[in-house]
Amino acid sequence: MPYITDPDRFIALYSIAKKFPGIDKAEDPVFAKTSIFFDPDSLRSKGFFAFLKEALTISADRSFVYITVEPDPLEGIIRHGERTGTFFQLYGTYPAVGFTTEDTESDYYPTLNSFSPPVVFVASTYAVFPPSLGWWIYGDVELDLAYFHAPQPTFDRIEAVYEFEHIPVEEVLEAVKRLHEG
Repeated sequence: MPYITDPDRFIALYSIAKKFPGIDKAEDPVFAKTSIFFDPDSLRSKGFFAFLKEALTISADRSFVYITVEPDPLEGIIRHGERTGTFFQLYGTYPAVGFTTEDTESDYYPTLNSFSPPVVFVASTYAVFPPSLGWWIYGDVELDLAYFHAPQPTFDRIEAVYEFEHIPVEEVLEAVKRLHEG
């Protein structure tokens, strides 16, 4: 599970991740019907990696990437009110890590729960997706919401193996409404 250090690869992946719709896409009933909403910290909870590997099997992928979308990793990180440098300048890698079907939970959890480099802990929004884009996850830490989305019929197959607590769409819509109000 290598951290991504190649700038061209990172920029290509980051360009894809920035195109995923935000949480407010839950207002679209068609999108909501093929999405599972959950707490963004679930990504780091026990058992989630097994779910991701199952999603890879269903989409016939062999890998996926976790990538920080915001704050913009190509801009400087702000610490104590001052811009200190880009993530790459500070840590020698980009805030993205790739996982494969050969990786294990023993590889996955320490990577996402590590503070060195703090790939997950700097993210206010993140994306997780395989090369096929047969499904993706978008998380908004500040809204305390994330979603898993896949087109039909892939969604039905993946939803059948999803065993984690989900947030009802009505609660997501309330959060989106609060976001727009203020």
